[in-house]
Amino acid sequence: MKKIYLLLVLCSILGCTGCAISAKPDLSYNVQKFVNLETKGERDKALDIYKNFTDAEKTEFAQYLEENQEKFPPFYFVAMADFVFKTDKNKAVLWYNVGKMRSMQDVRMCEDKTARGQTAMYSLIAPNTTGYMQQTQKNGDKNYMISTLKEVLAWDKAHPKRVSPIWSCYHGAQVFYKPGPPALLPKSEFPKIQKEVRKNFEELIKLLEEGKI
Repeated sequence: MKKIYLLLVLCSILGCTGCAISAKPDLSYNVQKFVNLETKGERDKALDIYKNFTDAEKTEFAQYLEENQEKFPPFYFVAMADFVFKTDKNKAVLWYNVGKMRSMQDVRMCEDKTARGQTAMYSLIAPNTTGYMQQTQKNGDKNYMISTLKEVLAWDKAHPKRVSPIWSCYHGAQVFYKPGPPALLPKSEFPKIQKEVRKNFEELIKLLEEGKI
């Protein structure tokens, strides 16, 4: 205790230059265990913990995910969307679309093209969020999705760091019959794939702006 007190005094004298002390508490046991397993690639074990998170643990993880998105597959933004929806509908819609766009990029980086089918099921994971999106479109509020998709593109540009796309390749058919771990396309192709998916979202925005969908 005395050492901590002296450190605080020293920081106050120096104006805290070089004396940053993190006020953020440690993660709770289950969330920390989940994070450890997920970041080590032990996703089956990690998901077993995630599926049993309490609301308090999901709230904690949501904040951690937002601050450390580069540590997790973008799928978790989709998985957390309906939970976030309870308190912030707009944020839930943003997270769902961020997760889906980045997942669409990741699956195209897999050598096994059958891995791409997983993103078609994402609406089932976040029915409240996707239902809300559909309702706004039915109500004729096209500007809502236009602004959301523009925000998604801005978020993607502002967060260049990301986890390896290999997570998505484990959802392809080849893992059941081809020996060894799934393979990725050459990294030199990744920027092109990212650009193509972004362009698809830009074209969707244009169609919405022109009233064609």
